[in-house]
Amino acid sequence: MKKVLSIICILMLCLPAVAQKKSSSKSSSKSSVATSSYSGGSSRKASSSLEPHHRNQVGITADIGYWGQVGIVTRDVAGQTQTTTTVDPNGQGIDFSFSVGANWFAIKNLEIGLSLGYASTKWYMGVDANNDDLYRVQSLFNFTPQVAYHIPLCGWLDYVPAFYTSFGFGSRKTEQNINPYQTLTQRSTRIIVGLDIVNFEIRPNKNMGLMLNVGGLYYNTSIQVGGGANNRNVAITNTTSLSLFGNASVGFRYYFN
Repeated sequence: MKKVLSIICILMLCLPAVAQKKSSSKSSSKSSVATSSYSGGSSRKASSSLEPHHRNQVGITADIGYWGQVGIVTRDVAGQTQTTTTVDPNGQGIDFSFSVGANWFAIKNLEIGLSLGYASTKWYMGVDANNDDLYRVQSLFNFTPQVAYHIPLCGWLDYVPAFYTSFGFGSRKTEQNINPYQTLTQRSTRIIVGLDIVNFEIRPNKNMGLMLNVGGLYYNTSIQVGGGANNRNVAITNTTSLSLFGNASVGFRYYFN
């Protein structure tokens, strides 16, 4: 809910600037002297306002994302307080990712990009016979082409829906017992087709952009190879999710042109 309110506040901040511009435009027509005076002021404002992204503009990108849950359970046992902290108590996975890349504007406001990165997901799997927590960890290196379109909302804020496909390759390790320590390791491949819906770019100046992405629509295909006879068992999982104001990522953009 806090993320929703923060985005609404950002949009509301744009409205006074638009209203002031319209009001100034009306008042400038009342007098030639006022028009001349206002013209100088408006030209100064226009020079300081940011132009939309233009054709052949090139930038470098850096993004980091995180989502997770922590459960804290407190029990009173024989007069003593015991506190247990469990990462990912609901088994939905803890995601961490970072990537670097480059983008290019084919036409005004239309961005084509490619990034390389690393992603790690950790799931809570329950407990073993000794009541020790068990986890599954998937580690992937990925490359991601994407297309995004910038829609200016005001001089310093763009709405940026983005479509991408991410290809990840690595491994997945599942703990089966803690003492003695036993694990199952599998080769892992993941393909994600995503549409970032709640995605914005804040532009402090013409060369910099700060990205905020808090959700979208995603289709995920995960392939695990390993285990069983000859260590060649194959498991394929397909999931579709609509995550609005759930997962969050932030990014930095530097534009050269």
